[in-house]
Amino acid sequence: MFFAEVIVRKSAIASLVYFLAMVLPERKSDPPGVYEKPFKEMYDYIVVGAGSAGSVVATRLSEDYDTSVLLLEAGMSDLEPDDVTQIPSLWGSLIGSEKDWGYHSVQQKYSHFAYENERAYIAQGKVLGGSSSINAQNIVRGSRKNYDQWEHEGAVSWGYDDVLPFFRKLENASDTSYGDSSMIYFYS
Repeated sequence: MFFAEVIVRKSAIASLVYFLAMVLPERKSDPPGVYEKPFKEMYDYIVVGAGSAGSVVATRLSEDYDTSVLLLEAGMSDLEPDDVTQIPSLWGSLIGSEKDWGYHSVQQKYSHFAYENERAYIAQGKVLGGSSSINAQNIVRGSRKNYDQWEHEGAVSWGYDDVLPFFRKLENASDTSYGDSSMIYFYS
């Protein structure tokens, strides 16, 4: 089921990018000819989703000044100082908000009996930062078995012992400064 979900999401994203390229009207702030070129001629990389992973991938790719990167996010910004996402104790107010995709699981046969139609609510961030912006800053390492299985299936250096030092580094992070960002975020 996971594989099918990935295919559906990727085809939906491709459809969205195609729609945006063909239908949106040109704005005065757009560079001249922006809609006359295919995306692949304008950008070396297109990263879909500005969650934890997408933001890091786009940042690392853009470190090469000869590379152009487009980072797409369906949600809005969470960078305003008074934004609820900046106050971890208010995370509960983000569940079911416009910053949450509002997904539900499929009906469960052997669990979730207390839920309506045995379907669980799955909070997923629709905002810069993705789910990390709406989850009260919780971090879960994941299962050793999963990482070791990925490595066994060919994901070199993704075994649990390989990623554990990075989890420890993240969990002991003490630098809380964000620095100035020269990145411009567009959202509607």
